[in-house]
Amino acid sequence: MTIRFIDHEDGTVTDNLTGLMWLKNANLPGAYITWQQALDYTNNLTICGYSDWRLPTIEELNNLVDRSRHNLALIKDHPFLNVQSDYYWSSSSFAGYPYNAWLVNMRNGSVNHYSKSNNNYVWPVRSQGK
Repeated sequence: MTIRFIDHEDGTVTDNLTGLMWLKNANLPGAYITWQQALDYTNNLTICGYSDWRLPTIEELNNLVDRSRHNLALIKDHPFLNVQSDYYWSSSSFAGYPYNAWLVNMRNGSVNHYSKSNNNYVWPVRSQGK
C-alpha cells in the first residue's frame, strides 16, 4: 500500500497521488483574504526553501477532499495542521462570471464560486513533478 502523504518535517507535505507539495499549515496567513490578495500572497511567498508557491486549481483542492467526512472533509490520516472548516480559494476563475472564482469548503467538501472580492482562506501549493 502506497503512503498518500509524506510529511517532510520542514513545514511541507507531499501528496504522492498528485506529486504536489502543500504547506503543512493550511492557514499560514492566519486571516481571510480576497482572491487577489491570495494570488499576491502565494506568488510572493518564499518559505521552506521554495519561492514557487501558488494558489491551487479547483481540481487540486478537490483532490484533498473526502465528501463522506464531515466537519472536516479531508482525506483520512492527512498530516495537515490548522485546516479551517470553511472556504479556501482556488486559482480557477468561474468561466460564466469572471469576477467569481471557485472555492472548496473544507467543512463538507462542497464546491462553489463566489465574488473574488469576498474574503476566504488560502492554502499554498507548489508543483514539484512526480
